[in-house]
Amino acid sequence: MSTSECAGCKQKLPDKQNLKCNHCNKLYDLECANVSVQRFYNTMTPEHKLNWQCQACYCKKPKAGNIHTPIRCRDTNYLDNCNEDRNVTLRKPTQKLEIQQINTRLNKLLEENKTIRNEIIDLNSKIKCIDKIPESESKKIVMFGLEEFHGEPDYSLHRRINEIFYDYFNVDLTGYIEETYRIGRSSTASRPLAIELISKRMTKYLIEHNHYLQGTGYAISEFLDKDKLTHRKNLKNKMYKARSDGLHAVIRNNELFINGKKINLKDDSSNQIALTEIAPSPSLTQTNNDGVSEECNSFRDNRKHV
Repeated sequence: MSTSECAGCKQKLPDKQNLKCNHCNKLYDLECANVSVQRFYNTMTPEHKLNWQCQACYCKKPKAGNIHTPIRCRDTNYLDNCNEDRNVTLRKPTQKLEIQQINTRLNKLLEENKTIRNEIIDLNSKIKCIDKIPESESKKIVMFGLEEFHGEPDYSLHRRINEIFYDYFNVDLTGYIEETYRIGRSSTASRPLAIELISKRMTKYLIEHNHYLQGTGYAISEFLDKDKLTHRKNLKNKMYKARSDGLHAVIRNNELFINGKKINLKDDSSNQIALTEIAPSPSLTQTNNDGVSEECNSFRDNRKHV
């Protein structure tokens, strides 16, 4: 390679504006040497120009090592006190406190999440139970004595119901009737009519004042589902049995009263005790019957003498 060519760009060198590497003795123009013209003439001294190194030689130069670092004495206490805690990275007290606070908040959030999850499970179970519960019967009443016509449209049936309740209760049920249907199998006799209203208050009012229909040929009562019907049947059986034993038995508000005392069907043992206490003694009934018969005989004898 001729000395008149630049080792970087391989072009002809200027006469004076070039630098020679002190390490590889190659010539470079100022552009390849990354030296400005102003620096070449004003800043660089002749000594700098003689000691100048190209970029390739400068990169090959080894870096300074730690050969001048003094040797420290061996720390024997460190080895004696070495334990597992020394393997843990020590943090600043503030960082440790922040981490504890974050862990505390995280634990609270986990507990709240667990509580919310349990509440959701309970709500889902309640929703399933609600789905299984039959339709509420608190808005229904049963009407007896209303003549049944085959194929009668709903508007005509509702009109007849409105007229009856307006005449005897002075109540207008227009807009209150939600649904009507007959109860039982179809027969020649008029079946009871179930009337579902949209208002519990209206249903309660009609049931409480059902005595307005006495002597009219109509009657109303509360709607009884299967459980209530079974309960009412048991009450009637108990009532008939008590009456056959000579006791005064009535049913009021789905509750059995014998001689003025309320009887609970669920507790059979207490019922037996109550019935034995209420039941009159046979001797007393016999004496009462004998007394009645003697009074009747004496009354008859007096009439004969008269």
